[in-house]
Amino acid sequence: MAALAEYTFNLSPTYDGFARVEWTYRDGTKTNVAGLIHEGFPYYSPSYDFFNVRAGIRHKNFTITGYAENVFDSNYYPNAYVKAWASGMSVEPSFRTYGIRLRYTYGE
Repeated sequence: MAALAEYTFNLSPTYDGFARVEWTYRDGTKTNVAGLIHEGFPYYSPSYDFFNVRAGIRHKNFTITGYAENVFDSNYYPNAYVKAWASGMSVEPSFRTYGIRLRYTYGE
């Protein structure tokens, strides 16, 4: 389940600004097919939720976005799997991530 809210506003006649908040919830689930015969971690991932925020500027063909994902640094494991040629189970942990994205669209 997910929800988001975005507010867009004029910075000038040719530039728009935006701010966005995103929330995602995922119910508990088996992480892979091995979860059909095994129980508990890492074969079952409990439910979790996280928040992301984004803000940026749009102008014709380009967008600059600053973002923070997993703002509250929630601890969760969205996936677990057996890697080829390795013993044991690999688990993908969650991280708080910050960054800037630049996007340019051709032909508009």
